[in-house]
Amino acid sequence: PADTVSPTVTLATGAAIVNGPYVVTYTFSEQVSGFDNLNDIRVVNGTSSPPVAGVGNSFTSVITPANTGSVVVQVSANTVTDNASNGNIASSELTTSFIARGTVTLVVNSAGTDTSVNFVSATTSLNLNVVTRAETGLTVINDVDAGQHSITQTDLSENGIGTQAITCDDPNAVVNLSTRTVQFNLPDGGHLICTFDLLETRDTTGKIISNFLGARNGLILSHQPSRSRRIDRLRGGDGGPSTGTVSAFGFNVTNPVPFDAALNGNVISYSTSFNRLQKMHHAFNRLDDAFYKTSKWDFWAEGQFAFSDAAAESGEFAIAHFGLDYLLSPQALVGFSFQYDQTKFKDDVAQVNGQGWMIGPYGTIKLGQNFHFDARAAWGQSRNDINPFGTYTDTFDTSRWLISAALIGDFEVGYWNITPGLELSYISETQEAYSDSLNIGIPERTVSQGEVRIGPKFSRNFEFSEDKTISVFGSFEGVSAFGDGGQFTNGSIAAETLGITGSTRLGFDITSTGGAKISLSGGLGGIGSNANIYSGAVKLSIPLQ
Repeated sequence: PADTVSPTVTLATGAAIVNGPYVVTYTFSEQVSGFDNLNDIRVVNGTSSPPVAGVGNSFTSVITPANTGSVVVQVSANTVTDNASNGNIASSELTTSFIARGTVTLVVNSAGTDTSVNFVSATTSLNLNVVTRAETGLTVINDVDAGQHSITQTDLSENGIGTQAITCDDPNAVVNLSTRTVQFNLPDGGHLICTFDLLETRDTTGKIISNFLGARNGLILSHQPSRSRRIDRLRGGDGGPSTGTVSAFGFNVTNPVPFDAALNGNVISYSTSFNRLQKMHHAFNRLDDAFYKTSKWDFWAEGQFAFSDAAAESGEFAIAHFGLDYLLSPQALVGFSFQYDQTKFKDDVAQVNGQGWMIGPYGTIKLGQNFHFDARAAWGQSRNDINPFGTYTDTFDTSRWLISAALIGDFEVGYWNITPGLELSYISETQEAYSDSLNIGIPERTVSQGEVRIGPKFSRNFEFSEDKTISVFGSFEGVSAFGDGGQFTNGSIAAETLGITGSTRLGFDITSTGGAKISLSGGLGGIGSNANIYSGAVKLSIPLQ
């Protein structure tokens, strides 16, 4: 009998949901011919490759979906024929769900250190680890399903590392910096890039604080109240002359007000006292010296402003001292002083500003005819603002204490006056622990340092003529500054203050009977340090009376 039965075809694939191109198998009920053109296959939401013959009556083709959604594949009727030229019956539709996949790229920048950063997510492929090299790392995650996702960077605060910023190239991505989480909707075949900017803040901030405290404490030690006023009081003086001087740029001018001010290199200073003002009042009103008596009480004030530059830092420092003392006897003086200081230091990125105070007693004792012993103690606190990376500012507090003692001699050797001195000063400052703007704990630290100063001053007067006197003077001072230099950065002002240095100065004054004075001097500083400092001065002093 004649063959009048049309062949049938069954379509099959391996999965009902796919994420990319997939294979469909076509199995005919009998041997057919003509199934060799991609137009023989109808595809909705995709395309097909030309069918390839397989085993027996089966064929295969690759279906490439176009968009997320249903992909329908069907073999139309009369596409192929059997040996009796009967055309096939149309197949049933094979429907497959297509979900497009995309990529997620994670970039980690870890300023100040290299580290390993873990990410966690409900999406399996987004649970991973990114390792930075040379402070950066990158990982690309392929085949991420389209749809809603969330990924969280684990907390690294125990390692002293904070997350400063998270940015994504999708403006609709939701970033929560406090939890270090990004929520995003990945479109069909989409691509997302998110960058996590990390900062190693604990060690870096701690080093900046140590440099700041070390520099400030070194300046406080070298800018203590002058001892000459106190020693002058024990010698029966008023703590200074009834007139003052203003000096700058090599010129020294006497003024009728007992207020001294000077600009010397990178230091501006001033000083005055109540007894000097009282003495000026007595002299101004031409009162009889028999009625003048120096008060046992004296209120005084002095201060200095300095600025400096080092290889890694620059800064400004201002300090003001106020005090009240009482002359117990010609051999003993006691008092109480208050100190206020302001300090600013910065480098190419970081900046620290601080204000502090100290208060405490002091005393000076005359030991026989040739020696004076002077001592001071002080306690106080400071409040400081630190911007370690130029991106945020934090505040930290400190407590501090200082002790200082000196033995000063006064000898007449022939025609020479020699005043040797030995001074020891020590300061310790403790920064309180705090959490910075990235929620990283900055631990407590203590910076302690001291210095020993030793050296003589000498002078001699010569009668040059009936109306002129020449005074030759000189000094040498050695300084040994010590402390935990390992806390400081090489090249910082704090590091530069440590070590053994020396300075020397020689000069002479020519004074006329009218009070006019010309002074020539020269000095060498920084002996033993990396750089010698040469200085010279020509001063002219003219009484304004």
